[in-house]
Amino acid sequence: MKRIKNDVSPYTAFIQDKLVTWTAFWSTIPVSVITAVLFINPDKSNTEGLLTWTAIGLLSHASMAPFVHHLNKKGSRRTHFLMAFFLGALRGVVLNLIAPLFFVADPLPIYVRALNSGFAFLYYFVIISIIQGVWGKFEKDLREFLLVFASANSLTSGSTETTDIDDSERQDAIARLGKLLEDSISQESDGLTLRQQAQAIDRVIAKNIRPKSSQRWKTAELVWPQIHPWRVIKNSFFETKSPVMVVIIMILPLSILGGFSRASFFNALLLQIFAILMIFLICDFADRITHKFNQGIGFNNLLYLLLYIFLQSPIIYYSNYLLNLSSYPSLQNMVQIQVGTMAVAIALVVTGTMILSVYNSREEALIQLRKFLPEDKLQDILAAGQISNEQSDYAQYLHAEVQSQLTASKLLLLKAAESDFTAMSTETTRQVLARLELLKTPYEKKVARIPKVRLEELTQTWRGLTRIKMDLPPELETVSKNGEIISQLIEESVINAIRHGKAKNVKVTVWIEGDICKIEVQDDGKLKSTKKPGLGSTLFQVFAPDWKLKTNDAGTLATMSTPF
Repeated sequence: MKRIKNDVSPYTAFIQDKLVTWTAFWSTIPVSVITAVLFINPDKSNTEGLLTWTAIGLLSHASMAPFVHHLNKKGSRRTHFLMAFFLGALRGVVLNLIAPLFFVADPLPIYVRALNSGFAFLYYFVIISIIQGVWGKFEKDLREFLLVFASANSLTSGSTETTDIDDSERQDAIARLGKLLEDSISQESDGLTLRQQAQAIDRVIAKNIRPKSSQRWKTAELVWPQIHPWRVIKNSFFETKSPVMVVIIMILPLSILGGFSRASFFNALLLQIFAILMIFLICDFADRITHKFNQGIGFNNLLYLLLYIFLQSPIIYYSNYLLNLSSYPSLQNMVQIQVGTMAVAIALVVTGTMILSVYNSREEALIQLRKFLPEDKLQDILAAGQISNEQSDYAQYLHAEVQSQLTASKLLLLKAAESDFTAMSTETTRQVLARLELLKTPYEKKVARIPKVRLEELTQTWRGLTRIKMDLPPELETVSKNGEIISQLIEESVINAIRHGKAKNVKVTVWIEGDICKIEVQDDGKLKSTKKPGLGSTLFQVFAPDWKLKTNDAGTLATMSTPF
């Protein structure tokens, strides 16, 4: 039992807590369509039949959407596992029920289709979750490796060269805006009204700030896809033995259910036992041949796949033909299902090998990276990475500081415009001009700041518009490794509450639990966010993936956690 647990642990380690996500939903659409068209549709040569079963596959898949919307990024791990099975079963029931509306029929009874689809989609959702976990770990290892290489490289070269950021366009836009507001004060009755001044600030944000921050961020993020980490994982496949028997054991429930749906209990059980015995024999045979000819793991994996395709599969197909031909609509349908089953099994074994490689052989994967990327290529990536970091820093400066100050200035003007005291107009404009003076200076990357000091500046920025209360732990009173990230997450949450939720009172509560920083932002505004994801959404997704919003009696509560 302990050995089985150890064999399975590499895969369970990568399973995310949230299985039912929009990513899983969209990724499994092709599966719903292909299974309906190839494995359920009895007549593949009829175009009308292909279109009909495509529509049935899409509609049955769409039945899961309302539940995915409700559960996306919410609920416990157990809830997600149960719901993954439930959604698959629901999809099977809908497929079976709507087929007669299209004048066709599902060959399986509704309860068999529900169970079959339920188990299948539970596996699909788990596999997608594992792939996401593998990718996240590999990308993290990759970045750490490049960081180590960069540190060693900087020690040998002694270079501290940085790329200049062209900030002139932003400075010019702020200067023109300041001149416009100054003219409004001097011209008095002929100048812009407070509302017109607010509109002028809006135009600067829309034209000169927001597009620039988005573009800089995209430029920064485009560096990483150039590395092609999947090629490194593929190379690791030839250095990690395929966990064939573990994969077979893990998919056994699905395999048994699929076999029983097409045959009698005795025939299905006999075929399953024979298939597993055949796999065990060809695995043992491949091991013996590899050992006899003193070959490596890559040879062993390839030999197994060849034996599976050209020896085991034909034998199993012929056995199925003798035992269960009457259960299939046609011989062609039987061949198609057999080929599909073989393709799925190979894909799972290959995926399992890659997962095992990432889990057990982090050092080997990074060694592969060194082999795959010569030093001059690594130098190019590091140079691009340096530019990437500088571009993303500038994007965050535009978003978190410039846009935040301009938005606060705009809201200050609008609040004054709603007042009956016209004498306040000039004084309000002067306050805005004082803020603009701070933004006229050229961009300069700031050194790491104390989170508490930075957040006190945020409170001052919105003074007069929103009351912000901070309950911060002592750990944020000094510079820390992730202090900048924690500050940005809090700033983004507060600004979202003010801009989108129209909050007048915001309370931030932060505490540290072990190595994790927990953040709660309670405001009295409405639960609202922009429909189009931007830099702020990316910030939450990358650094606080458990971020969520919910309404309560006091207004809106944002919760998240990030490494301290």
